Amino acid sequence: MGEPEVDDVGFDPKAELLEQWNGHRNLTLRVARAFPPDKLCTYAPVGPLRTFGAMLDEIARIEQAYMRGLAEDRWSYDPQDPPAPADAAAAVAFVEEAHAYTRSVWDRLPADMLLAPRKDPFFFGDAKRPYDWLVYCVENEIHHRGQGYIYLRELGVEPPPFYVR
Repeated sequence: MGEPEVDDVGFDPKAELLEQWNGHRNLTLRVARAFPPDKLCTYAPVGPLRTFGAMLDEIARIEQAYMRGLAEDRWSYDPQDPPAPADAAAAVAFVEEAHAYTRSVWDRLPADMLLAPRKDPFFFGDAKRPYDWLVYCVENEIHHRGQGYIYLRELGVEPPPFYVR
């Protein structure tokens, strides 16, 4: 199997996915940086809701697990190891590092590998395309970012415009 052809209008699904993911990550980081630093890893409106810092930790761990698996065939996901960052700067840095790794290995991932269904090693079990796993990563990030918007408003902070990527 070779690389899938770019369609007649120049649409490249692999390149588009990374472009979309980059835009969403930029916005997620802007939301994280809008938090008062002492609230990112401590504030949740009510139990059992998590802090936005904990949500950032999940976003980074899921991304790292899938990308390390796809790029290096090292499949592991442990939501406790290493311990979650305890302060705002470390939480933001962890998310930045996870996505920097994604960007660094992206070109090494053959598009046909992303499109061949296989068993999900972590969450869903059934056979899906790794491309779909990565779309899930982006969707999970969007979901949690929406929670971050609500938290910011509850803290009296105007969140960044969602349409600026």
